Amino acid sequence: RFSSADPLPAATYNVIAWSPRLGTWQAGSFRHGPGSPAEQRYLVPEPGVLEVEVALPASIAREDVEGLAVVPQFNLFGLYPCKPMGARRELPWDPDRNAFAGLLAPGEYQLILRGPVGLTKSLASVSSGGVSRLELVPSPGVATSLLLRFPRPFQSSEIVLIEVVTRAGSHTLDCTAQGLRRTPEGFEVA
Repeated sequence: RFSSADPLPAATYNVIAWSPRLGTWQAGSFRHGPGSPAEQRYLVPEPGVLEVEVALPASIAREDVEGLAVVPQFNLFGLYPCKPMGARRELPWDPDRNAFAGLLAPGEYQLILRGPVGLTKSLASVSSGGVSRLELVPSPGVATSLLLRFPRPFQSSEIVLIEVVTRAGSHTLDCTAQGLRRTPEGFEVA
């Protein structure tokens, strides 16, 4: 429930919602002005299940791979779309489904597999009350370390994007304030 002590100017407002079960999503929008209803109501959408089956090479253990869905990030400035400022929501391994799986609000999501595989990205659509299943076939990756040093910590709204170009394609990595460590020289992201 939200209310404002000060009158809001006449405008169209986006309603951004969050729940621990589903994360963040855009619930809708409304036009506020003279004669507008004093109360707006929105329903929490029925979640869908996303299942990501992974066909790993024999040399890679499933326990070494992490499945993630990029979800909108809620902050002071509103709802960021999936790229590049989205948050990552873990899709835990579900042995009964033989897949990484999780509940998500209906919508489109970018999927990421991380581990000793080539960084694998794909798109998936989740429908209300449904089960969406897709199969990813990653290839073994090459371990590479990048060390970035910064003279000061990031502000919470700052991000550094790194474009990594490989023979398999290019990938964008994002570094945020959450990944910083203090060093004698300043701060680093590893």
